[in-house]
Amino acid sequence: MPKNPIRLRQEVLNTILAELISERHPEITPERILTDPKKSRNMPDLMARLNGLRVVVECEIGDSAAARTKALDSAKNRIDEGIAAVAVALVYAPELAAQSSVAKVKALMRSQQTAFEVAVVTDASVTAYSTGHLDYVCTVLHEAWRELLEEDALNTAVAEIDTAVEAFANTIDGYPKIGEKLASTLGIQGAPDKKVEASDE
Repeated sequence: MPKNPIRLRQEVLNTILAELISERHPEITPERILTDPKKSRNMPDLMARLNGLRVVVECEIGDSAAARTKALDSAKNRIDEGIAAVAVALVYAPELAAQSSVAKVKALMRSQQTAFEVAVVTDASVTAYSTGHLDYVCTVLHEAWRELLEEDALNTAVAEIDTAVEAFANTIDGYPKIGEKLASTLGIQGAPDKKVEASDE
């Protein structure tokens, strides 16, 4: 007989997880929890909003590499599909699904001794799995949110610099002496002289 026989469906765990997360962290608001197994292949297990940012969570039950890989692949797919800005792969401990009642699952999930395995996927990166209790899962979500804000700020700054450089280049385009002076000061060589290229041939 299996050490931790499955008694509760994963959808039940997902529902409880969403309830406990929103209970502890009101800024994380669940939008959708799937309960229809026929649709679970096409939609995320859990969708939520964190300070306006859409987050999806793809879950699996197990303590094996296969469960971690499956959850992570699903999370990556959600980013590729453009469904959310952050996707979390989460693996439940088998003992959670082995409980005989929802009350027992809630008690275990609230326990500091219950570990969840989580990895975060964004357009920019995929983290390795790390392990922690329920509050740690929420901490991981907040850190991913902050990183995205920093990435957006950096991208905005780069775009502004590119725009300013292009505008300046267009402005001095009719003043070749200014361009030559800047090139000399910055040590930038101009394009090869066409006459020289022709003579070399």
